[in-house]
Amino acid sequence: MFRRAAAAALALVPTLWLITPGAAAAGTAHTGREVPVAPGVALSSSRAAGDDGTRRFSMLSVDLDGPAAVSYLGGESLTDPAPLARLRAPGGTVAAVNGDFFDSGASGAPLGAAVRGGTLLKSPTAGHRHVAAIDPSGRGGIHRASFSGTADLPGADVAVDRLNSHRVPVDGTGVFTPAWGGHPRGRAAGSGPVTELVIGEQTVRSVRDSAGSGPIEPGTRVLLGRGAAAERLAEVPVGAAVALDYTLRAGGFRPRTAVGGRHVLLRDGEVTGADDGARHPRSAIGFSRTGRRMFLLVADGRAPGTRGATLQETAERLRRAGAHDALEFDGGGSATLLAREPGTERPVIRNRTGGPERAVPNGLAVHVPAGDGTARGVWVRPRLGARPERGSALSPRPDPHRVFSGLSRALTARAYDSAHGPAPESGLTWAAEGGTVDSGVFRAGAPGEARVTARTGGARGAAGMRVLPGPARLETEPDALAFAGASGGRRFVVDGVAPDGTRAPIEPADAAVSVEPDLAAVTRRGDGSLLVEPTAESGTGTVTVEAGGRSVAVPLRIGSRSVRLADFDDAASWRAETYRAASAEVAPAEGYSGRGLALDYDFTAQRRSRAAYAAAPAPLQVGGTAFGFSVRVRGDGGGALVALAVTDAEGRRHSCYGERVDWQGWRTAEIDVPEGVAHPVAVERVYLVETRSARQYRGRVVFDDLRAFAAPAG
Repeated sequence: MFRRAAAAALALVPTLWLITPGAAAAGTAHTGREVPVAPGVALSSSRAAGDDGTRRFSMLSVDLDGPAAVSYLGGESLTDPAPLARLRAPGGTVAAVNGDFFDSGASGAPLGAAVRGGTLLKSPTAGHRHVAAIDPSGRGGIHRASFSGTADLPGADVAVDRLNSHRVPVDGTGVFTPAWGGHPRGRAAGSGPVTELVIGEQTVRSVRDSAGSGPIEPGTRVLLGRGAAAERLAEVPVGAAVALDYTLRAGGFRPRTAVGGRHVLLRDGEVTGADDGARHPRSAIGFSRTGRRMFLLVADGRAPGTRGATLQETAERLRRAGAHDALEFDGGGSATLLAREPGTERPVIRNRTGGPERAVPNGLAVHVPAGDGTARGVWVRPRLGARPERGSALSPRPDPHRVFSGLSRALTARAYDSAHGPAPESGLTWAAEGGTVDSGVFRAGAPGEARVTARTGGARGAAGMRVLPGPARLETEPDALAFAGASGGRRFVVDGVAPDGTRAPIEPADAAVSVEPDLAAVTRRGDGSLLVEPTAESGTGTVTVEAGGRSVAVPLRIGSRSVRLADFDDAASWRAETYRAASAEVAPAEGYSGRGLALDYDFTAQRRSRAAYAAAPAPLQVGGTAFGFSVRVRGDGGGALVALAVTDAEGRRHSCYGERVDWQGWRTAEIDVPEGVAHPVAVERVYLVETRSARQYRGRVVFDDLRAFAAPAG
């Protein structure tokens, strides 16, 4: 009944309503393990416990005196963002991090400066003048970027204010090169008089009285003037000689590589105090005092088990790692860290943001020369990962290097060469201390420390394991399962708890599972989870799991009920809110049956994603698991998406999207609940959102009969 796939375009919808203050951390303790990504490049993960939840960080440390180099990572053009893994990366890339904030919902261009291989791509925008820069010697630092330029015109020179920027100042000028891409330059031009000079081989080829669009030809640049500058450029005839010169300096030098950011988090080894009063996924970069070590840090957030980190917590984590100066990169859904494992080529995502990977304009790539192709070592680790994949509804698992006595842990092993890249294997042999191992499956012996070793030829590697006493009890996540009917499936995982409270994952192979066959079927999955698929349209029962001499029962409920959340008789108590919309108003109106709530909105102010909200006087609680929502909408044909803002059981906020209101008159709109939501939830806002920057309109819709479809009570 309800769709599960969110529209890709919505990955860029900013949600200011998500911003909430976070309490100060208390009782912080850090733990983590290190992955040798390449010589001089190491990845570590850590967990920091506080009064208001757990912060989870991943950090890449790069020795800039070693073989690793750092380069700019970008799309086909500045206005062609893409997921980090699809940006243009140099050969030998072993890790990458997202970079700058960007013109979201419009051009997609980065807001700060950008330099690739010594070539200046973009000037900084006001408010985004700091950069993470690599100098010609390979040393890194956080600096304030300074851009200057001149257009040598007939009669008198004109200052160049911007390069490839989405915003040219009033009465100022901006240069656009082929690196800008094909996005219309009208957003940069704003309102008022505009003149463009198309310049090739230092000669004016054409003069235009409006901002152009489409790709700029190779060898050609466009000089755009606004207001007074437009009048000056209009005096320049076709065929006139025009020379353009501009440069960017940061820290007294011209960077070889530079990516912009926002807040400076550390300066001279001290936390600056920059903060935005919120917990979010984070991304940041830092450098040591000498600039010879780089730190790339991401914090998980908006995902089960973690709400995110504050900027001050991010800064403090970098300071403790050894950073002397640090800069905030774009966080939220943009925060992405990629790093490979030893013995592999492709970097993989190392953080969670509660949603799919977002398209970003740029980043930094860490790359190393190719290795010798000979096995120099073996990387051994548990097959089961502690961090679920991005977008998963599951929380992070306990450390899989812990295992209960008598139970098993499946391991994986890969040979790696001198650069930690793939190497040929001449058959793996296994050995174990503190237990037995067969084809990579370790069976734990008596409690204590254990070690599992893998060899291929003369190369070897090992993983340390901690064997716990048998579990005192078993726990599952989630602790109950609900389905709307005989379709779909949900995963759950089983963890054991030792007598002293230490936790460890239970392998599906060690679990005996039973369930009424006329209710559901259970399948063991290779990712360490169990998949439950209902076989009946309705009913109740349990899924029973036994392992290590203990058992746990998971309640199972199939079927749904319709629950009215709002009839809008209290429409006068709702309030209007906006995000980038020119205005929004709410008022009582004639509904589908009785009174409804009218939302008047104006989406003509900006050419970016915009939203108009109707906020409930109090959260609308949904008991149990919510499978989806519906609301009657008297449409205006404008085409905005109808959506709900909900808060889940962990205090995380989510946007639930329905369909575009492309109809007129009354119709029922269905709205999905995204994966990763912790139930029960509460609805806080009903709203419209327009994600298409070219659409400019205003209108009115009326809402009535907001309902949730949830698991039956009891």
